[in-house]
Amino acid sequence: MLALLLPVAACAYTVVMHGGHSVEIPDRFEVTGTALTYETANGIYVTLQMSSIDIAATERANGEPAGSLLRRAGLKPAPPTTNTQRATRTLTNLDLEPSRQKRLESEAAYERRRVELGLPSREEMERRRDEENARARELMNESAGAEAEAESYWRSRATELRNEIYALDAELNYVHARLNETSDIISTVSYATIGSPVPFIFSTASAPQPPAALYGIPSGGRTMRPQVATRSLPSVRPRTSVFFGVNNQFGGFQKHRQPFFNQCRFAPCFPNFVSTYPYNYDSYDRSYLLTRFRELEGTRAGLLARWRILEDEARRAGAQPGWLRP
Repeated sequence: MLALLLPVAACAYTVVMHGGHSVEIPDRFEVTGTALTYETANGIYVTLQMSSIDIAATERANGEPAGSLLRRAGLKPAPPTTNTQRATRTLTNLDLEPSRQKRLESEAAYERRRVELGLPSREEMERRRDEENARARELMNESAGAEAEAESYWRSRATELRNEIYALDAELNYVHARLNETSDIISTVSYATIGSPVPFIFSTASAPQPPAALYGIPSGGRTMRPQVATRSLPSVRPRTSVFFGVNNQFGGFQKHRQPFFNQCRFAPCFPNFVSTYPYNYDSYDRSYLLTRFRELEGTRAGLLARWRILEDEARRAGAQPGWLRP
């Protein structure tokens, strides 16, 4: 029986928390304005926040009058809040009549003052104000239209010149790529052999002489050694041609024995010779491409100068910087 009474004596006060949860604490505890502190064992204290305690429910659970828990802390209980409804008032025309009379008197006084000063009537002032607003809107619309027209003008000029620069840059890139592709190697040499269809005919003093040899080789009926003539062309490797003189046979070397026919009275109609014509097509193309590349570079420099002039004109005309951008 004594064992059952000890827990009851130890837990003699009930604290009800917000939400309905209750905590049994000893009867001896301390209350402050912000917390409730009690001792559970020797030297062990537990603190509960007053904001989490339902004070009214705690007092009812312990059979105490309202405000007894706060009196432990020396605080006065807060008075219960009551919702008071204020009486409403309805305004009528009679309540507004004094304000209307004052307004009419003020308007009459203004009208007398206007006549004395020679000012326009209220209707005239309202009409003028409407006209000024309409004129301001018209000017604003005209300004916006002029600005849009100017923007379109400068954008069209910039776009046209920019497209020319883009097209020229594309052609420059193409020519530059072709220059990188071309080589400087002599192309395959072609050979041609030219001779008389009738090798030997009877020759006299009046026999026709062979034509003048090419590339400065002297003409005549006497035996000549093989001669080499060179000529250089612009951007092309030197061309070399080998010519065999009159009466030279078997590769152009003079025979040690006399021929079967008398060489004083027999001679070929035309000197037989072999000519080689090496032609470097790549070098010719490269020369043309270099010339074209320099022409395009000059044209591009002119376009860039025109772009700078366009920027100066747009700046002097008050154009926005963004109007020249793509």
